[in-house]
Amino acid sequence: MGTPCGNQKVSRRLAAILAAADAIPVLERTSREHWEHYLWLAACYAAVNEEAAALQAGQAATNLRPRLSIGSYVDWRFKWKRAEDESRLRSALARAGLAP
Repeated sequence: MGTPCGNQKVSRRLAAILAAADAIPVLERTSREHWEHYLWLAACYAAVNEEAAALQAGQAATNLRPRLSIGSYVDWRFKWKRAEDESRLRSALARAGLAP
Protein backbone atom coordinates (compact mmCIF):
# COMPACT_ATOMS: atom_id res chain seq x y z
CA MET A 1 0.00 0.00 0.00
CA GLY A 2 2.90 2.34 -0.55
CA THR A 3 1.29 4.02 -3.55
CA PRO A 4 -0.25 7.50 -3.32
CA CYS A 5 -3.70 6.00 -3.94
CA GLY A 6 -3.18 3.55 -1.10
CA ASN A 7 -2.08 6.33 1.23
CA GLN A 8 -5.19 8.34 0.36
CA LYS A 9 -7.32 5.31 1.14
CA VAL A 10 -5.62 4.92 4.53
CA SER A 11 -6.07 8.62 5.23
CA ARG A 12 -9.79 8.41 4.49
CA ARG A 13 -10.19 5.39 6.72
CA LEU A 14 -8.28 6.96 9.58
CA ALA A 15 -10.35 10.10 9.18
CA ALA A 16 -13.43 7.91 9.62
CA ILE A 17 -12.06 6.64 12.92
CA LEU A 18 -11.14 10.12 14.07
CA ALA A 19 -14.59 11.35 13.11
CA ALA A 20 -16.33 8.19 14.25
CA ALA A 21 -19.53 9.93 15.26
CA ASP A 22 -19.90 11.19 11.69
CA ALA A 23 -18.82 7.89 10.13
CA ILE A 24 -21.26 5.64 11.98
CA PRO A 25 -24.44 6.85 10.24
CA VAL A 26 -22.73 6.52 6.85
CA LEU A 27 -21.60 2.98 7.63
CA GLU A 28 -25.02 2.06 9.01
CA ARG A 29 -26.73 3.21 5.80
CA THR A 30 -24.41 1.04 3.74
CA SER A 31 -25.81 -2.45 3.55
CA ARG A 32 -22.70 -4.51 2.88
CA GLU A 33 -22.27 -8.02 4.09
CA HIS A 34 -18.49 -7.77 4.12
CA TRP A 35 -16.22 -8.38 7.07
CA GLU A 36 -14.24 -5.18 6.54
CA HIS A 37 -17.40 -3.07 6.63
CA TYR A 38 -18.24 -4.48 10.06
CA LEU A 39 -14.64 -4.12 11.19
CA TRP A 40 -14.69 -0.36 10.55
CA LEU A 41 -18.15 -0.03 12.07
CA ALA A 42 -16.87 -1.83 15.17
CA ALA A 43 -13.86 0.48 15.41
CA CYS A 44 -16.05 3.57 15.05
CA TYR A 45 -18.48 2.41 17.72
CA ALA A 46 -15.58 1.66 20.05
CA ALA A 47 -14.11 5.11 19.38
CA VAL A 48 -17.31 6.75 20.61
CA ASN A 49 -17.65 4.32 23.55
CA GLU A 50 -20.70 2.47 22.21
CA GLU A 51 -19.41 -0.80 23.65
CA ALA A 52 -22.41 -3.05 22.94
CA ALA A 53 -22.65 -1.91 19.32
CA ALA A 54 -18.87 -2.25 18.92
CA LEU A 55 -18.97 -5.82 20.18
CA GLN A 56 -21.92 -6.67 17.93
CA ALA A 57 -20.19 -5.27 14.83
CA GLY A 58 -16.94 -6.98 15.82
CA GLN A 59 -18.77 -10.28 16.11
CA ALA A 60 -20.36 -9.76 12.69
CA ALA A 61 -16.89 -9.18 11.20
CA THR A 62 -15.47 -12.34 12.77
CA ASN A 63 -18.53 -14.37 11.75
CA LEU A 64 -17.80 -13.43 8.13
CA ARG A 65 -14.03 -13.93 8.48
CA PRO A 66 -13.43 -16.44 11.28
CA ARG A 67 -9.62 -16.09 11.41
CA LEU A 68 -9.80 -12.30 11.66
CA SER A 69 -7.57 -10.75 14.29
CA ILE A 70 -6.26 -7.29 14.98
CA GLY A 71 -2.75 -8.29 13.98
CA SER A 72 -3.81 -10.07 10.82
CA TYR A 73 -5.64 -6.97 9.64
CA VAL A 74 -3.55 -4.07 10.94
CA ASP A 75 -0.18 -5.60 10.09
CA TRP A 76 -1.30 -6.84 6.67
CA ARG A 77 -3.40 -3.92 5.47
CA PHE A 78 -1.46 -0.78 6.27
CA LYS A 79 1.94 0.81 6.25
CA TRP A 80 1.73 3.24 9.14
CA LYS A 81 3.18 6.72 8.96
CA ARG A 82 2.25 7.58 12.53
CA ALA A 83 2.45 5.08 15.37
CA GLU A 84 -0.43 6.78 17.18
CA ASP A 85 -2.79 6.00 14.26
CA GLU A 86 -1.90 2.32 14.44
CA SER A 87 -2.29 2.33 18.21
CA ARG A 88 -5.68 4.07 18.01
CA LEU A 89 -7.03 1.49 15.55
CA ARG A 90 -5.63 -1.46 17.51
CA SER A 91 -7.19 -0.12 20.70
CA ALA A 92 -10.59 0.42 19.10
CA LEU A 93 -10.61 -3.09 17.60
CA ALA A 94 -9.60 -4.59 20.93
CA ARG A 95 -12.50 -2.79 22.64
CA ALA A 96 -14.74 -4.24 19.91
CA GLY A 97 -13.75 -7.73 21.03
CA LEU A 98 -11.41 -8.76 18.23
CA ALA A 99 -8.63 -11.18 19.05
CA PRO A 100 -5.15 -9.70 19.20
